[in-house]
Order: sequence, then C-alpha cells, then structure tokens
Amino acid sequence: MKLRFRGQHLMLLGGSCQLGQELIPLAQENGLTVHATHASPTGAQTLRRLLPETSIHHLDLGDPASVAAWAAHPLQLDYLVDLAHSTTEGLLLSLDPDQTQAQWLAMGARRQTVLQAVGRAMLARRFGRMLYVSSTAAACPAPGQGLYCALKRAIEGLYLTLGVEMAARGITTVVLRLGLAHAGRGAAFAQAHPHLPTVSPADAAALMLYLLSDQAQSIQSTLITHDSGLLAHKYPWNTK
Repeated sequence: MKLRFRGQHLMLLGGSCQLGQELIPLAQENGLTVHATHASPTGAQTLRRLLPETSIHHLDLGDPASVAAWAAHPLQLDYLVDLAHSTTEGLLLSLDPDQTQAQWLAMGARRQTVLQAVGRAMLARRFGRMLYVSSTAAACPAPGQGLYCALKRAIEGLYLTLGVEMAARGITTVVLRLGLAHAGRGAAFAQAHPHLPTVSPADAAALMLYLLSDQAQSIQSTLITHDSGLLAHKYPWNTK
C-alpha cells in the first residue's frame, strides 16, 4: 500500500534519538520534508548526518528561554511527532523534590507551550496531525518508573484532549504506546532479557509513518499499543 500525505512538512520533537533516526529517512522516502529538534550538541551532530543545517533546530524543554524563543517563531508544520521524554527514574519516595518539579515543568508545562504554538499555526491552515510516542510504562510501570509513568500519562492527556478539541477544525492526534524497543535505554534491557518480546526501531518507525498518513486519519484521539504482546500475559514472562 502506498501511503498518501495531504501535508508536506514534518517536525520530530527530540528527533536525534534512535527512533527519530529511523523515521527521518523513511519519511523522506515518502516525500515529506523533515525538520527535527535537539537539546544538546551531541543531538545536533547526530542530526547533521541526516538533515541539512536549515532543518535542524535547537529546542530544550528544560530551558524556558529556549522554549519561549522557539514558540515565538514556530515553523509552519503539517505533522508533529513527539519523541521527547524524561530520563529521570527512581523510587518515588526517594526523588529529589526540586528535580521532580523541574521535570514536570519541562515535560508538562513547557511542552504545552510548544503544542500551543504548533497547534495555532496548524489552525491557520485547518490541517494538522500530531503523534505522541509514549510507552507501555504509562500503563504498567516498573518500580522506579513512577515519575516517568506519571509524566507519560499527563502528556498523553494533553494530546488526546487536543484532538478532541480541535478535530472539527482539522487537527487530529493519536498516542502510540511502544513496548520494549531495541533503542535508547531499552536496548540494554532487551539484550539482558532476550526472552521478552521486543519492537524493532524499524517497525516502530513504519507504524509512526502510517499513523501520520491520510489512510490513518480516522485513528484519532485514541491510544494504540505496539509491544509485540509484551503486556498481553496475565503472569510475568518466563525468565528461564
């Protein structure tokens, strides 16, 4: 099936991650013009191997000045894929309160500022599609993932509600909960637990692109889980 895209311009928020690196060339092969954000020099260097300098943008959710500057001059986008996530983990009762507050501000309030800027620009053209890449940890957290889980659920709420509010004006949203993937921090865990079902970055990117396409526009304001059956078991997976 050949995917169709009404729009042209795609932004990957946090696009220097491994999933972003998989999605960028796939989107380009399908005729999309791709932009991506980074929050560090390392991320910028990664993106330079995939995109021209004019398509690479600095946006650090942890820096209010960075977010304000970006929101003041948002790009004209048709599609947004949000891959940015918190790396803070730890038992809830042991987390530093200041660090916890900083994560809520960065991942919640400042992300909402970005969504408002992008969404308002989309409203002018009465078309936009937003995809938030979440995690199965939002539904089934492991010990130490309490803050990570709470942030994921809060961000899911932002995207799902935005879709409810703006669908009649051409902006739709969808949330993709990924399971254990051979990417980022999950790669080492997957390698150490080969008995667990995993999702490859290539398969995840293919599904993300499909969810952006014209054929998937009716999949809106909803959650989709892509975990190779990881959470389908009533009891823990056999570790032998």
